[in-house]
Amino acid sequence: MKSTFQEVFGSSNTIKLLDFLLDNEVYDYSISDIARRAEISWTSFTQLWPRFVEQGLVIQTRTVGPAKLYMLNKKSPVVKQLLRLDWELSKQATKSLV
Repeated sequence: MKSTFQEVFGSSNTIKLLDFLLDNEVYDYSISDIARRAEISWTSFTQLWPRFVEQGLVIQTRTVGPAKLYMLNKKSPVVKQLLRLDWELSKQATKSLV
């Protein structure tokens, strides 16, 4: 089942990645876990991920063994707006169910 975010913006790999990160904003994950949970092929993920890092949408939180863990950068003004947008879309979808 697609999320409200994907229903509105489509299911491109960029949207899937963004949607996963927005929905899991309080957790950090390894990049392989992020790719798998966002349901994006490794090849597509490795093309997208550098832009997310360069734009400051994600930050590295810690290192566990050889794995670097990342999470959504909630201090980013862009991320703050995306979180608000995701929240508003969810509220709107909930209202339409009532």
